[in-house]
Amino acid sequence: MIQTKRHLSYVVYSMYRLVITFLLIGSMASCVNAQVDSTSNHDWNVFVSPLSILNPSYPAFHAGTERELGKWSAVGELGVLLPQSVYQDESSVIGFQDLSGRNSGFFVKVEGKRYFNKHWYAAVNLQYLYNNTRRTDTFDATPELTDYYAATYGLHLFCSTCIEETYSIRKSMIGLTFKIGVRYDLPKNFYLDGYFGLGVNYHNNIHSVNSELHKNPARSDGLLGYYDTFYPGSYFYHLPVPTIGLRVGYTIVH
Repeated sequence: MIQTKRHLSYVVYSMYRLVITFLLIGSMASCVNAQVDSTSNHDWNVFVSPLSILNPSYPAFHAGTERELGKWSAVGELGVLLPQSVYQDESSVIGFQDLSGRNSGFFVKVEGKRYFNKHWYAAVNLQYLYNNTRRTDTFDATPELTDYYAATYGLHLFCSTCIEETYSIRKSMIGLTFKIGVRYDLPKNFYLDGYFGLGVNYHNNIHSVNSELHKNPARSDGLLGYYDTFYPGSYFYHLPVPTIGLRVGYTIVH
């Protein structure tokens, strides 16, 4: 089972790497085809985002539409969260620890895109996400003692007084993301659309019990601070939030 999960992590990493490769290849294609008229209007596109089921925090079935208006277009997206992550109970080398939570909820996205030629575009994306999740975590009831041992003796304890607790979180999150992307047309009106972006997220997390205790999670060795996205209260996430995706779409030509 452990080897299977490690293999799954490698496959997921490889798929994300393929998206980056697609963006690079598409970027070169857009330069070669810069002379192509970008004002053609295909009216409506519909698409799905297959990689969204691999999102460690918010796995989802994800679909949307795009309305082309010459060099500009408007995008609407809806995602329904899946009940659990494909990384269930796995500790990942990229810092997402113990993904054992149970999810329910949805997200809605609206996006404005500006095409520079037939392939290359920039976009601004606004997202609202609602997530009701249930988790089990370990917290430190005496963080001042843990800090004392670290400062005085150099002992970096996991926690000095450990309390494991199962609890629910009701999350509302608003995110703003700036993206670059490449669209590549396929035969019979199908297309691929890969993108990468960075943004900011504002979280409002309401914990079912012991919010004060939950402000002191046990020390984690994760690189990205996975628990920080579930921290109780209202706050801006302290790191730029990356987003990456691949849309598979179909163009409805009138």
